[in-house]
Formats: sequence, C-alpha cells, structure tokens
Amino acid sequence: MTLLADPTNMLTHWGECPAVEDGLFEAGSPLVFRGTDVPVARLFSILKRNGTIRDFMYWYGATVNEDDVRTVLGFLAAEAYRPSHDIQAIILRRLVTELQSGDASRNHDWLSQPYFDRLKQWCSTQTTERVTDWSDCPQTNRFPGKVSGKLVFYDSRMPVGHLFGVLRDDFSVSVFLDWFHEGSGLLEHDVVPILEFLENDLLYDSTTYRVDSRGKPTPLGNGKTDTGNTGGSSTGAASLGR
Repeated sequence: MTLLADPTNMLTHWGECPAVEDGLFEAGSPLVFRGTDVPVARLFSILKRNGTIRDFMYWYGATVNEDDVRTVLGFLAAEAYRPSHDIQAIILRRLVTELQSGDASRNHDWLSQPYFDRLKQWCSTQTTERVTDWSDCPQTNRFPGKVSGKLVFYDSRMPVGHLFGVLRDDFSVSVFLDWFHEGSGLLEHDVVPILEFLENDLLYDSTTYRVDSRGKPTPLGNGKTDTGNTGGSSTGAASLGR
C-alpha cells in the first residue's frame, strides 16, 4: 500500500496553490493573494452573494491579479475532482485523528506495521501548512465508490468541482443553478454554505501541530475567533493544523 500525500483525501493543502500565501503564519492571519494583503476570504464573500470574478476585480483589481483569482478557483475545482484512492479512506481518517492525539495503536488487521509507521511519520511532519478540511463542511461529502470518490454536494452525485469551474469562468451561483438544478435538484441553500465555509475557513490561522521531542504531534488550541468581518484578523492562538 502506498502512502499518499493525503491519506484521508479530505484535505486541501493551500501550500500547493501558487496564487496565495499565508501571512507569515502570524496568529489570526488570513490566507491572502500572493504579494498582497487582500484575504482570499473576500473573494468568497462576494461569490456567496451571487457575485462574480468581475465584481471582485471591481473592488480589488488594483491590487490582486485576475489570473491569481482564476488560479484559486481552478485549484479548488481540481481538488474537488481529485478521486478518493482507497476504500479504507474513512478508517484512515479516523486513524490519523488518533495518531494526531497520540492515542493510536496498530489495531487494524489490514494495516501493516511498516505502513502504520509511515503514516505516523507523515502525521508528525505536518506542522505549519494551512489546509481546508472538507469533513468540516456538512454540505459536502466524499466516499470511495461514489462518483469515483470526487467531492460532491451532500446527498447528491453532483461534483462540487462543477461549482468552482463555473465561478472560475466568471459566472455566478445563480448561473450554476440554472445550468445544473434540473439534473441535481440543488438549490441556493445547498451551494451558498460551501462558499461561506471557505470564507470562514480561510480567515484564520493554518492548522498546525506542535511536535514534541519524542515526535508526538500535539494539536494546538483552535484559534478561530469571530472577527465580525471578512477583512479582520483573529487574535486567537494558532489553530489546529493538518
């Protein structure tokens, strides 16, 4: 069994997106477009209100490169289309959680000791990269064997990647629904919460772990403090990480 970069396949690693940066990992710092102080969350604040890339550029075009905006949405589309590779992904996710809390043991017959050791090593090296954990978004799910393991809208077979693809092409949520409602039954209340989830998720610290001298990863406290607006910064401690 090969240890994938993301064995649970529910994490989007923003360090792999060239259009963004993470504000030097300062406590409460939002994810921003590269070379700017504009939070990526503001893009989703506009999109969730039926806005488009054009609307975002009206306000931030003097600072943010439009290609970077399209890159972010294209990156999310590619991540959502990424299939789940392993039928045991859900079990792996649970095991990763146990490893991160230091409570795991090799108690699964299918899990070899070498793979367990490699998975444990993977967990111990995840320190300061911001991630989005889609298991925290109740409007989405991803299961091996369902639409090839792509991220889909909850209780639907419609890939979430279709939404990001439409938004990337400078269309709005209402256009997405016009195009895809008939086959999926999706409504605005199925779509907008996903954009709200990203808006809130990207406002705060990267999810991080402190690794002690024995190599044990210890989650830091969740620093997601509501700032009351998309442009503010949380003053909480560094939050949980991948």
